[in-house]
Amino acid sequence: MTTALLDHRKFRSALAQQGFKQEVFAEMVGITDRHVRNLCCKDIDIACSLLYRICTILQIPMLELLICVEE
Repeated sequence: MTTALLDHRKFRSALAQQGFKQEVFAEMVGITDRHVRNLCCKDIDIACSLLYRICTILQIPMLELLICVEE
């Protein structure tokens, strides 16, 4: 079975490239800064609606932040 996960390295890199602080980004997306820290630390199964909000703010395609993992 293949699972699509948010790639934490790509996400962290996108935040850094655009100069977002985790706390400010969390507020913009509507999640806690702790959740943003978790997204930056490990690959996570993410809801499509959250991925959409993240990518809309970062102005990048959703597929750019995803990786496929064989289980």
